[in-house]
Amino acid sequence: MSHRHARTSPAARAPAVALAALSLLLIPAASEARVAPPPPPPPGSTTQFVCEEPVEDPPQQVVDEYEEYYACALPILADWLVEHPSETARAARQYESLSASQGHDLRGRPKAGRWMRAHPVEFSDRRVELSRRQVSALAPDRSSSPASVSGAFQRLFVDRDEDRLHLMIDERGLTSVDISSRYDFEVEGHSDRGDRDFFIVDGDTAYIEERPESGGGRDLVVLDISDPDDPRELRRLRGVLPEADAAGGSYHAGMKSEPPTLAHYRQIKRGEMAVRSCGPLPRTQGPQGRVTCRPDGSCYRERVTSEPKEGMMCERRAHTPRQPVVRGSPTRIPDERAQLGRRAPATAGPSDDGAAAAAPRAERSVEGSSADADRAASAPEGGSGGAGSLSQMMVYGDTLYVLSAREGQPNGWLSTFDIRRPERPSPAGVLELDNGPEALQRHDNLLLVAGRDAIVTASLGRPRAPRLVGEFRQNCPVDFDPVVVQGSVAYRTIIVDSRRRACTSRLEVIDLSQPHRPALRTTRSIPRPRGLAVLGERLFVADETRGVRVFDLTDPVSPRAAGLLELAGVKDLVLSDFDLYAMTPDEVRTYYVGPAYQRGISANEAVEEVRGVTTVAGGEPSPSPWFLRTFLGAGGVR
Repeated sequence: MSHRHARTSPAARAPAVALAALSLLLIPAASEARVAPPPPPPPGSTTQFVCEEPVEDPPQQVVDEYEEYYACALPILADWLVEHPSETARAARQYESLSASQGHDLRGRPKAGRWMRAHPVEFSDRRVELSRRQVSALAPDRSSSPASVSGAFQRLFVDRDEDRLHLMIDERGLTSVDISSRYDFEVEGHSDRGDRDFFIVDGDTAYIEERPESGGGRDLVVLDISDPDDPRELRRLRGVLPEADAAGGSYHAGMKSEPPTLAHYRQIKRGEMAVRSCGPLPRTQGPQGRVTCRPDGSCYRERVTSEPKEGMMCERRAHTPRQPVVRGSPTRIPDERAQLGRRAPATAGPSDDGAAAAAPRAERSVEGSSADADRAASAPEGGSGGAGSLSQMMVYGDTLYVLSAREGQPNGWLSTFDIRRPERPSPAGVLELDNGPEALQRHDNLLLVAGRDAIVTASLGRPRAPRLVGEFRQNCPVDFDPVVVQGSVAYRTIIVDSRRRACTSRLEVIDLSQPHRPALRTTRSIPRPRGLAVLGERLFVADETRGVRVFDLTDPVSPRAAGLLELAGVKDLVLSDFDLYAMTPDEVRTYYVGPAYQRGISANEAVEEVRGVTTVAGGEPSPSPWFLRTFLGAGGVR
């Protein structure tokens, strides 16, 4: 370990084939720097940090025990890693990226507020109203029998510019549907690949995730979709999406055929991976508490503190009590730009962190007589389309963000990719998450990571190096929790299958005017809410038990029920222009929601005029997990 206690290296006793793998374990990552300690949290904060305090002169007994243990364990672990050379090298690179992001979790620190002042969010909000003539002019002029495609629907994406609906369908993969003729849709081609999540970059390129049969990290696959009838694979980045797992903390012979994950590799590097045939890890207590030694020879002692000291490597641990609803909020939450300053427009440039500003979409005109100003006025822009609220992929400028999560696991990963050349994405970084992540949403340069344990806000001030700046955390056993944003307000749904006092399935309204301090404003009980879509003064919420619930957002922090569009089993929504695409496991129903925005009548009256037709029909759908649990007593995956 140290020179004073040097003995024969376990590497010298290992088989020659294991030397390369052992070198990865014994040499610290070049980018792993001991970051400066964070400032102490504000008074009353419950944020704590688990810190590694270096031990320069560890007790002789501790050193002896670890040397003896590693003499047994390291050759075995090295043999495992050598069995999977490409996966091990990939995990090593991801570990270096993870180490480089050690200082990027700013939650609970004064630095989060300073970061947001330097990288403010441009909150955008607008009023959307249509005249009666505009409602009529924008309505679809035809409908036909639904486009038919077999399989259960998992995710949807509406490419408004290309007039295409994309669905991820079991056993068919990414499937394209031509929606240029409202509502007479036509199924085009499919990819035969893809597991669940995907993102459409433009009319030529799509990204999908795919789980390899050999296990380990998921592949990121680039598809050429320029010919929608025949999408083809352009490039495959094998295993670049790290598996979200608890890693178990113990290696056994039955794992040798399984490739190591990032979590495994990190445990090995940190001296936390036990080998069953060698017994448990040493647990000797020194005079100042337990001392742990790594394979590279460094030793440390863990300290739990709210005020980390200089020289410590720390990880945040949150013990946040249930946050109360903040009452007495203003009718419209004030924009924080007055305090933070106005954000300069983003421009494309040579910098790695540059993000190109999106060009505004031209408004669609409604033809009519010049004698009637109402007829001549151009119609407001409707929904922008894009990914559904359940998506685990998101793009900002020339950076792709992908979640790695697993049901029931609190930890996950946020991977970033440089997509300045969309057909050749390259890994840019990995950030650890601790909120049971499930879905991504973005508003300007603010990324929201919705999770079972908390909703986390991340600043994209440096797009390829996001900073976690805030969180809203609740003590509820939550399942499924997507989020959408309009202005400085987030609308989030949660499902609580295990009922607790003051913990029910509901819609939550969260104030984001200070992104590093999200605050709950209002809740509305909903039996089983899933995906959401928002535009202007209307919020649409998918309720699996009944259909699409519509809320009036005249007061954005106090949604008022305005009506119900019946559609059992609905789980996600996308609003493109004034067409609302509602997806169930076996159907896409498209609603023309223009009437919901007609001025001069009440929201309840307006919603009563909304009609929908089934535009895509699937076959042999898979029962939802809720159906299985409720009626068959079985579980299921999302």
